Order: sequence, then C-alpha cells, then structure tokens
Amino acid sequence: MPDYSDTEHPYNHLLQGTMPIAFLALWSLDSFVFRISTFLSEGVGLPFRIALGIPFLVLALYLMSKSHQVIFGDPGGERHLIDSGIYGRVRHPMYLGSLLIYVFFIITTLSMISLIAWIAVFIVIDRMASFEERYLLEELGNDYAEYVKRVPRWLPRI
Repeated sequence: MPDYSDTEHPYNHLLQGTMPIAFLALWSLDSFVFRISTFLSEGVGLPFRIALGIPFLVLALYLMSKSHQVIFGDPGGERHLIDSGIYGRVRHPMYLGSLLIYVFFIITTLSMISLIAWIAVFIVIDRMASFEERYLLEELGNDYAEYVKRVPRWLPRI
C-alpha cells in the first residue's frame, strides 16, 4: 500500500479523529439531552427526517468506498495523477463522504448547533484539502493544475 503521509496536512489524523467525536458529542447533547436548537424537529416527523437523510448517508458511503478502492487498491507505490472514476467527478471524495455523514446526523434531528459545528468541520476539512492540493501541484505540476480546472473540489459534476 502506498504511503501518502507526507502529502497530508500535518494534523490530518488528529483532526480526522477528534472532529467526529466532538461533533457527535455536541450533536447528541443538543439532540437528546438539552434540545437547545432542535425546535425545527417538532414540526417534522422523525421518519420523514430519516428518509430525507438516508440519500446523504448512502452517497457518503458510496464516495468513501469508491475512493478507498482507488487509493488503497493501488499496488504500485509510484505517485501519479488519479483522474478517473470517482476522482474524475470530485477531487476529494473521501472528505466529501465524511462531510455528508455529518449532514445525515444534522438532518435526522435538525440541530442548528450541529449545523454550526458542521460549518466549522467543513472549514477545517477544506483547509486540509487545500494543503494537500498545494503539495500535489508541486509534485505533479501542470497535470494536476489541469485536473483542478476540470474537476471540482466539493460539488461533483453530474
């Protein structure tokens, strides 16, 4: 399996480990204990919210699965531009999948505090993605610059 640790943000693993824990703690406390910002959920039934959230969860799992197959299924160790498959639609499918899982949780309880936390998580992940892209631009040069022009960072082209 290739080692990509030098291409990642220096705090990538720490952030990827603590952000979900912090988010889920905040979401749980707001959604089930204090209910400070879940007033919108009173007007929308839980089955409807879950049904609305399921497509986000399914898309998240799809994006993460496909990106894992590409990245960790590459037996070579040689660095090269991956611009086909899921990486031909969005530059950071693994990160996008993570963000969509958070969206699923927000939709199920309509916690506004969790929405604010999601914005903070998005900013952190966006900065990690920017860090990685600067490295890849240096490493892969013009090919990566063209890829950035063709493929959006967050919202895939259909």
